[in-house]
Amino acid sequence: EYFCYGGDYGDTINDRQFCLNGVFSPDREPHPGAFELKKLQEPVGFTLPNDEETVQVTLNPDMTIPCTTIEMKNRYAFRDLSHLSWAYTVTCDASMKEVGQSTFEIALDAQQQDIVELSFNAFAERLVDLQRKSARPLECWVNMRGALNATQSWAPQGHVLVSHQFPLNVQGLDKYRRTEFVSTNDWDLTVEERPDFVSISIPTNATGQPWVKIDRQTGTISSLVNPDATNVLAPAGSVSPNYTRACTDNDRGGVDLLLGFVLPAPLRFLNPLLYFGYNATKGPADLSYAWGWRNLGFMPDRPPRTVCRKLDVSEERDRVVVTARCDVQRHSGGTVLMKQTMTYTFLRNGRMQIKCHVIPQGSIRSIRTIPRVGLSLTLSSQLYNMVYYGRGDVENYPDRKACANVGVHQTTAKDNEFNYIVPSENGNKTDCQWVAFRDNAGSGIAIVSESDPMNIGASLNSQLELHDALHTIDLAERENGDGPVFATIDHKMMGVGGDVSWFPAVYPEFTVTPDEEFRYSLWLLPITRDDDPAVVARNL
Repeated sequence: EYFCYGGDYGDTINDRQFCLNGVFSPDREPHPGAFELKKLQEPVGFTLPNDEETVQVTLNPDMTIPCTTIEMKNRYAFRDLSHLSWAYTVTCDASMKEVGQSTFEIALDAQQQDIVELSFNAFAERLVDLQRKSARPLECWVNMRGALNATQSWAPQGHVLVSHQFPLNVQGLDKYRRTEFVSTNDWDLTVEERPDFVSISIPTNATGQPWVKIDRQTGTISSLVNPDATNVLAPAGSVSPNYTRACTDNDRGGVDLLLGFVLPAPLRFLNPLLYFGYNATKGPADLSYAWGWRNLGFMPDRPPRTVCRKLDVSEERDRVVVTARCDVQRHSGGTVLMKQTMTYTFLRNGRMQIKCHVIPQGSIRSIRTIPRVGLSLTLSSQLYNMVYYGRGDVENYPDRKACANVGVHQTTAKDNEFNYIVPSENGNKTDCQWVAFRDNAGSGIAIVSESDPMNIGASLNSQLELHDALHTIDLAERENGDGPVFATIDHKMMGVGGDVSWFPAVYPEFTVTPDEEFRYSLWLLPITRDDDPAVVARNL
């Protein structure tokens, strides 16, 4: 079963999926955008004194934390808040579990506002315990929640109607930080240079496979095997730069979409001439993002190709450094779109750092935005369990993330997907500091950002499969473990827009403009069944 839309019934004049892509599917399944709408229209507002953005409290030597206040406003025009029960929790980046939870009461008539006092004394010892296990300062959050205290005709008791999150800074907690973290691994690194690849090996791998192979033609990682012999990548998988995404409905929205109906069906093969004519006379501002990407080579069916110009290997006392200087070229023709330098640093403790520097060239300055700047990883089919610290658990993008709270979230590659009626880019998570992909035994890999927070994603479908599909039935039915996990780690991800869908509508601050250079750095860390990814990431 699948949902059909305009054109599926032999109707040559149609609006395609235009009336089928709202915030709910026809079967009333809420799209991720519905949760954003709920958040932005929620009936209670929260602010801090003096328009502060962070809750500031102090941990005293006697393990007490003085109370703090938050201002609440009832946005309802005619009713009070007696139908809601209130609670707040404290969470942090060191644990999936809540640090603690408490409740409060407040009575607000319509349009009234008042101050609520929150106590954190019950959370002090747990916060100190978590901080003692970590070399980095804890990143903490206060999460406010208002839920129905009785069943209504439209929702059951306990349905969360209001939620809000504030950063929490606990002064005095930092002195309990772990002061030293010693890695027990100190392996010799062996480098082998071949005509087609460079490999780095460590002696503990019982299979005899190298730890890492780097392809000389592309400068990308073509094989990655953990010290415990876990194959991180799928057969023929890689860790490669990624600049494309499967187009969303909004990516396709533009005057070219409208011009596509001007000519009679037998003459529509001439449509590209119409689009280029419009660009020549009116400029590209009203043409879709997808039109620009296709013309310059940023589509999943003809993605840019990476050509390594020079690969340098440096062996130092405690590390091996491999530097790949590459051209990112148009799929055909050889036009250089970007200059890219990938620097891989391999340490004796089994950790790998990747630094990337991307310089867009003049050949792409005519497009308003690049879809993304980051890495794609084709992971082993068994590494479908996903734990991350960032925004979730609902899908979110740079311009649609108010509904997604920061925390440690757990999911799988399949559960991370959202099946839009017309398959497209989906499942992104923003503001992520780390993510771990593990098999059912607990082995796998953790990826930790060393620069800005990352965007992450995971799917059982490749970007090309999503791009080529017109309906959900066009995608293979896969369960976790049936095939590779297609993971994305992005330094920059373009927003998804939404004001309108018939013209480009992503706000400038959420685009990835090709007139700036991009630099990012991250770590790839092997993890075993005994490792807590949060602890591994925080003690890097």
